[in-house]
Amino acid sequence: MRFAMVTLWHGEQYNELAAIVNPAKQAYCDRYGYDFKVFDHLLDSSRPASWSKILAVKEILAEYDWVIWTDVDAILWDPSIALRQLLQHEDKDLVIQRNHDNVNAGVFFVRNCTWSRRFLDAIYAREDLTHHHWWEQQAIIESLDDPLWADRCHVYPHLTPQPGFHGYHAFRSWNNLLLHFAGIPMGERATLIEHSVRLAAYPPHLRIFSRLELPTLFNRLGLVNEGVEVGVGRGEFARQLLDTWEGRKLHLVDAWRHLSHYRDICNLSDEDHEMAYRACLGELHPHMGRFRVWRELSIEAASRFHDESLDFVHLDANPSYQSSVSDLSLWWPKVRPGGILCGHDFLDGELPEGDFGVARAVSEFEARADVKVAVTPDAHWPTWYIIKPEREQGAAWIPQPSRSVDGSAIVGEIEKSYPVSSNVRSRLIAFSVICRTSGLLPHFLEHYLAQEVDEIHLLIVGDSVLQTIVEDYIARTGLAPRQTIHAHVASQAYSPYAHQLIDLEESCLASFINGDDWILNADLDEFVCFGDKTARQIVDLCKKGGFRRVEGLVVDRFGPGFSTPPIPPWPEKLQHVFPLRAPVTKVIAEGWDNKVILRKPSVRVLNGHHYAMEERDDAYPQMFTMEHFKWSDGVLEHLEVKARHLAEEQHPIGIGIKGETERLMTFLQDARSMEFHELLGKHRLPLYREYGPDESAILQFK
Repeated sequence: MRFAMVTLWHGEQYNELAAIVNPAKQAYCDRYGYDFKVFDHLLDSSRPASWSKILAVKEILAEYDWVIWTDVDAILWDPSIALRQLLQHEDKDLVIQRNHDNVNAGVFFVRNCTWSRRFLDAIYAREDLTHHHWWEQQAIIESLDDPLWADRCHVYPHLTPQPGFHGYHAFRSWNNLLLHFAGIPMGERATLIEHSVRLAAYPPHLRIFSRLELPTLFNRLGLVNEGVEVGVGRGEFARQLLDTWEGRKLHLVDAWRHLSHYRDICNLSDEDHEMAYRACLGELHPHMGRFRVWRELSIEAASRFHDESLDFVHLDANPSYQSSVSDLSLWWPKVRPGGILCGHDFLDGELPEGDFGVARAVSEFEARADVKVAVTPDAHWPTWYIIKPEREQGAAWIPQPSRSVDGSAIVGEIEKSYPVSSNVRSRLIAFSVICRTSGLLPHFLEHYLAQEVDEIHLLIVGDSVLQTIVEDYIARTGLAPRQTIHAHVASQAYSPYAHQLIDLEESCLASFINGDDWILNADLDEFVCFGDKTARQIVDLCKKGGFRRVEGLVVDRFGPGFSTPPIPPWPEKLQHVFPLRAPVTKVIAEGWDNKVILRKPSVRVLNGHHYAMEERDDAYPQMFTMEHFKWSDGVLEHLEVKARHLAEEQHPIGIGIKGETERLMTFLQDARSMEFHELLGKHRLPLYREYGPDESAILQFK
């Protein structure tokens, strides 16, 4: 059986369209042994161009068993569908398909027979419809009301459960041999067709139709390790990625500051960028531990990643031509074979939203790198993507779907909410905030380095003098190499009692924490003890047992008789100067006496109190001690300043803290004037028992 596919166009605009559409139709015909016939001129210039299709079909019909007509704005969509599959009715000579309300003559089959020639002649004879807005299509519609013609015609329904041959972009009917862009304004139509032809070059399982489907594609191909988004803004798309993507870590790259060298609606003022940054962290809070923030330019962040180390990179930063060229060259080497380089805004031109050159840059890169670029079929703000070849030559580079697409191979048996890499040693990180100078710092460093932490991160919230003091402490003690201790300096100074510190702590943690990490929560005056084990050993036990957090009891340390002596100079031991132990935090401040002292990033805690926000049975079965060395000289004066500040600020968070602060002040004032046992009686305060070298599991009072 001989088949021919035929098309016709006329005019410069349609010449450009034919150049985009016809190569795929020609390749399809070559694959199945069909002929592809083209007419690039009108066959009757006295009528509108659409009528010439009837003459074109008539001209070649005698040479073939079947002819399929395709409008030039109908693209080849699913080349796996052979023409024979669509011709299952031996008693029919015309096969056509409905759109939403009637048949559409953009694609149809005609059999080589006497009936078909008479039918085509009858259609062309309808001179009364020459200038009807549907031209020859209206003639076909009306002819099907006549049993003479209708009985020999098979009409496919608009939407079919099995493959059809005439789909419509407007109705998102993808399950068809051809996809027709009828009824769309010419300028928009050309753009949509160009994008869809690119997309059709990929097999169906690798096609997506909007940016929101990218995370599903990543999962389908097993790209579930680490990815990067360049250009984050308020984090809306990053949230959409993390909500669906099964991957381990998303790196977020954005300077979040105004840049003077380009015009874009997203190039905000520094103040608005700061607001966007905070909004982003709030948006992504449910995924804490699965993302890491790099607050820097694309060119700076790219150097942090090894070549072929990333599953995907999504580019959505500066859309200018030069910047797009730069980003493509920076990030393409970082994507592993089989991974995806993708981005937003595949368009060019000076628009109200900014100057765009993404489409030009990506198209040039496509030719230079000899790769295939797919583009989502959107007229506005389309997404583009490239699957990096596994091999340099041949069609076999296109990957097949991963057999494991439900995430079960990624999420570990112990970690129920966050994926872990079983072959990676989890980092143990101690984190603390420093708002004022304290002689506790060298003691703090010594204590946690002895706990076998991998890194200590200090968030310095103060002026440059405080930063200098901290760095001097680190240098003078010589306790650890500098790469073990990381100082993060806040962009502005805050009071130690400011409620903004809550957001600041979260944003700082998000900048370096991975889902595999363990966080050791500790203020500068909090020293966690794990008995005869180290924090590292406890982490290993938690991983084996499937525990996600470790809790500790707060043990307040005082000088003799509830005195508040000065912090001894390092390396003198704190315990010798502060021998008294009592539950002051619990009894006097009426606060929680147990805190989450060690946790996975997936465990959310209340800042300051470090109390677990979710009631889950995932805590390590033994509680440890957290020695609290807050009660040194100057603490009463410090509490007085804190109470005044909280009274002035009138922030909801501060109202509760103000009450506990005033109770602690009363207790310390009484401690200066009362006898020891009188003080214990008035405040009903017990003491902890004395205990030996193993200072864990404090469960009894004297």
